[in-house]
Amino acid sequence: MSGGRSMDSGRASIGVRVVTGLLVAALVAVVALFGCGWWLMRAMRVSLPQLDGSLHVSGLTAPVKVRRDQHGIPHIQAANLDDLLFAQGFVTAQDRLWELDMARRMAAGDAAAVLGPKLLVHDRIQRVLALRATAERMTAQLDGQDRRYMEDYARGVNAYIQSHQDRLPAEFRLLRYRPQPWAAVDSIDVALGMVQMLDERWPDKVERERLTAKLGPALAADLYPTTTWRDHPVIASQPPVSAPNQAIPDVPLDKSQTGLEARAQSSERRARIAAIGAESDPGAFPLLARIASRWLSLREEGDPSTEIVNGSAAGCVGCDPGSNEWVVSGAKTASGHAMLSNDMHLPHQIPNVWYEIDMEAPGFHAAGLSIPGLPFVVAGHNQHIAWGFTALYGDTQDVYVEKTNAQGEYLGVDGAWHPMQHDVETIRVRGKGNVTMDVERTDHGVVITPLIPGEMRTLALDWTIYNPAAHGFPLLAMDTAPNWAGFRQALRQWWGPTQNVAYADDQGNIGYQAVGLIPLRPNGLEGVPIEDNTHEWQRFIPFDDLPTSYNPPNGLLATANSRVTPKDDPYPLTLEWGSRTATSASGNGWRRKQA
Repeated sequence: MSGGRSMDSGRASIGVRVVTGLLVAALVAVVALFGCGWWLMRAMRVSLPQLDGSLHVSGLTAPVKVRRDQHGIPHIQAANLDDLLFAQGFVTAQDRLWELDMARRMAAGDAAAVLGPKLLVHDRIQRVLALRATAERMTAQLDGQDRRYMEDYARGVNAYIQSHQDRLPAEFRLLRYRPQPWAAVDSIDVALGMVQMLDERWPDKVERERLTAKLGPALAADLYPTTTWRDHPVIASQPPVSAPNQAIPDVPLDKSQTGLEARAQSSERRARIAAIGAESDPGAFPLLARIASRWLSLREEGDPSTEIVNGSAAGCVGCDPGSNEWVVSGAKTASGHAMLSNDMHLPHQIPNVWYEIDMEAPGFHAAGLSIPGLPFVVAGHNQHIAWGFTALYGDTQDVYVEKTNAQGEYLGVDGAWHPMQHDVETIRVRGKGNVTMDVERTDHGVVITPLIPGEMRTLALDWTIYNPAAHGFPLLAMDTAPNWAGFRQALRQWWGPTQNVAYADDQGNIGYQAVGLIPLRPNGLEGVPIEDNTHEWQRFIPFDDLPTSYNPPNGLLATANSRVTPKDDPYPLTLEWGSRTATSASGNGWRRKQA
């Protein structure tokens, strides 16, 4: 019996020790959790921008004043343009240094160096597409003024990095690395990342070819419409929307309209049910309203007229999300002034793609949206004009099926065999060392075969960004343009991304201009990889032949991402108008997930 008591006592002792150990471990975990939370809060707090007082920063020629409004938006006043751009770089780094560093890394294919092997696939894609090499070529082509202003901005970013080595944003401290100095080439990398986001179409062409092979040309064409009854080309002659007694043919209601009608009827049903519940005797039918309401909710959940987009009900079934803009002339407003509205729908991220800013120096005053990493204002207004953007989806890429031989040569357009060009790319991967890859090129462009699962042919990508004509940035000329003539002259230098630009000024004028380098293809656009030699580019569509409009008679201009030209326009711009937005997105997603 004494042995039994001893055994029970031992078991009890072990149980106490286990419970004690668990409690201690839980306590340590709680302390560690609170400690990590305290450290993170402190790290984030010390990296916040200084909003009051003075900062002594080397690199300025005169004092600069930075005021922030109730929304935190910086308003910068400087004695000259160089100091203004320096301050823009510094202030942007105050708020967005982590975003700056990641934007250049994601564009250049250098993200795996800090984020590890999971970003290797992404980096391979960017290296094959040669965005960093293209940015280096564009940097070398910068004229003296553009280079000077890019370097002013870079000096401002670097002044912030240097003066805050011990107060870097928490992301750098968590990943245990410091950002490299900013350079002009990094700004161009960021710009190329935006061009890629808006104008990348080669995955759609590969996808379209595969679908056509499975479905046949007729069925595949139904999946790739180039026009709908909703189209309202900007440069076509159209009756005013508000004109009375228009002879507009009856068009069958689409799902978006029948959905609105169904929701109106649903609201009426809900109101009737609520009235029944209010008038019912609670003692007789206490659950009537709740049961009926739940039945109605279930019915609506199964209603095909209700579509869920990003977690919320959308009011337009089958419609694609996208940017929109409109301008009305002073003749249409009570004030007599022109009005412009612009909503650029880019993917949401934290922090946001755009950075709002107000910049002023002698001879310069512009406010609006900038892109973190680029100097000047991209979309906004100055003292006389305002402008905004929507994506044009211009076709700036073609995929060519190259003929190759056993010697690794390809057949050129000249009919002769040429050796492949090779570039060696080294990708740093955190925790895994370096990965070396060979990027091949033909006269058309980079060979993208490694990015396409199961592809055995040699496919080369030609893209306008590879052309020497794509260089420089007209942002200063746009930001300082006093009128339509000056603004349109600045837009002549805009090479990408392809955009619809809406314009309004303080004289009541309105305008529209399509911008960007779009290849001139005498034999037409091809939505699939090209296997012959009759679809070579013949320069680019002249700027004066791109769609444009100034002070139309109806006093209204508006664009989204849909067709802006008539179907018979002599210069076809794209096969990817707004009705194809959703499919285009799936094409990009397919390529990135599977490559």
